[in-house]
Amino acid sequence: MERQTELARLDDHLRDCLAGRSAVVVVTGAVASGKTELVHHFAARASRTGTRVLSAAASRAEREMPLGVMRQLFRHSRLAGARQRQVDELLDDSLRGSPLSAADIGDQLDARLPHQLGNVLLDLAAEEPLVIAVDDVHHADTASLRCLAYLVRRLRSARIMLLLTESPRIQVRHPEAYAELLHPSGIRRIRLAPLSRGGVRAVLEARLGEATAEQLATDCHRATGGVPLLVDALLDDNHGTDRPAGELVTGDAFDEAVLACLYRCEHRVLEIARAVAVAGGDIDPELVHQLLGIPPATATALSAATTAGLLDEHGLCSPEVTRAVLAGMVPEERAALHGRVAELLHHKGAPATTVAPHLVETTTVSQPWTVTVLLEAADQVLLDGDVERARRYLRTAERYCTNRPQRARVRAALARVEWRIDPATTIRHLPDLTEAAREGHLTGRQGLRLIHHLTWHGRVSEALDIIRHLKSTQARDDADLAAELFVARVWLSSFYPSLLPDLRRELGTTRRDRFTVARIRARLQGRATLSAVLTGDFEQDTVRAAEQVLLGRGSTNIDSGRPSPHCSHWSRPNASTPSTSGAGGSAGIRRPTGTRPRWPFWPPSVPRSRSGAATWRRRWN
Repeated sequence: MERQTELARLDDHLRDCLAGRSAVVVVTGAVASGKTELVHHFAARASRTGTRVLSAAASRAEREMPLGVMRQLFRHSRLAGARQRQVDELLDDSLRGSPLSAADIGDQLDARLPHQLGNVLLDLAAEEPLVIAVDDVHHADTASLRCLAYLVRRLRSARIMLLLTESPRIQVRHPEAYAELLHPSGIRRIRLAPLSRGGVRAVLEARLGEATAEQLATDCHRATGGVPLLVDALLDDNHGTDRPAGELVTGDAFDEAVLACLYRCEHRVLEIARAVAVAGGDIDPELVHQLLGIPPATATALSAATTAGLLDEHGLCSPEVTRAVLAGMVPEERAALHGRVAELLHHKGAPATTVAPHLVETTTVSQPWTVTVLLEAADQVLLDGDVERARRYLRTAERYCTNRPQRARVRAALARVEWRIDPATTIRHLPDLTEAAREGHLTGRQGLRLIHHLTWHGRVSEALDIIRHLKSTQARDDADLAAELFVARVWLSSFYPSLLPDLRRELGTTRRDRFTVARIRARLQGRATLSAVLTGDFEQDTVRAAEQVLLGRGSTNIDSGRPSPHCSHWSRPNASTPSTSGAGGSAGIRRPTGTRPRWPFWPPSVPRSRSGAATWRRRWN
């Protein structure tokens, strides 16, 4: 227990009390900092010295109950029969027939009652030393505060130690009476700080053993901020569980402890904690102000003393606490807050990747910009290789689509993403995308990808139909698209020789346009280079050229003008896999054993052609 210094100070004050020198000691610290445990531990030690201990615990729920704290003290006083009846009569008479509230009774309390109850306590102290412990005194009712203040003013040389605990900056219900109690200058204060890493380690060691404690101490201290209640909760979650060695588990006990701490703080703290958790764990004072109407200065003035150490001017103390706060919210409330955060962030000009995670978690936003934001965010995370997140954003975008062109755009993007996970899954999108292409709702690049998907699934007639449609509607004003469509027909002709006559007829017309010829030659060169490397049929300089193609600097563009979705896979050096380039080739192109390339898109229903691209490339050189 990392409270030996504080216990030693309390022992010193107790010795003063036993010697006839009274003391008023206030233990202060954030909610859940271990004040109650410290007082209980000290009270047990004091009892073993022959000291009578009277204890009471004030609470927010009972702070309007007149004389509630005093009743608790005398209920635990073990008074003799006649004296106990006297005290009961005093307490009952003060309330009998009175319609006043607790605050009014405190203000209009008969002056004789504090005097009489105080004399009872002074008489007890004359018989034996007396420790009076009141936990969370800031929640005490007014009448009890008046009685305790009366006693403090008359302690003098009585053998009484008045031990109080408080949480600073928690709003006091009865500030005048509270100030009267704590006004004397002779009050000693003991401040409890959060546990250090060493203190957390000591607590863990007592329950989990030395080796495990050393493994978990750092993570536990980070996750809890050294709050003793949270440390104990983590012990409950990790004791006797099947967890990987050295891994900290957070479960129901931790979540409940976090919420208990926040509920014991001011209600505003709970509101801010929820807003910060939804927003990502870091405090944005302006965002909190717009969400909750709380002044930015208030949000940035938060301290560990006010918020149980869970929240400060920077935000929530750990991701584990953030998760617990989110788990404690009603789903509808959390979704609504995510929606408000998404709207505020968008209007502030936040990046799409910042706004999109909130749109995924809500159904309350219905704005024209939502689909655009989700599409942009999906593109960004896809460039980073996070395919699953891109798919999640696009599936959310489907919910927000309000018209057919928008839905077609989202479906095309979703098919592109799901192709990277499993090409077979794209078949469910093909009917809608084919219809959308015929209606003119897909761009040329989206149409090209649809052609690839249709070809892979063996739907050649539909692929040809889309080629003809794009050629007649979009390729006239887009030379790059015209070249891509011609190359697509080259590939189809390699698989289906019956298509060659139509391709040869078009060849004569196309040769007259030297710019189109140059574009087609470049694309065929790039595809032939990749095909040679991936099938093992290449020369020494071919690998370097293929690397340039994959990185988007060579003679072809794959997938919307960007490097191929598999570039990172095929061009990443991998020392554990033998290079396909041989001794004379580049070490950059490596082919994992047992895999087949997904480009070119060989349809599973037809044989692969290793020479088609090379054959057509030679015709254009």
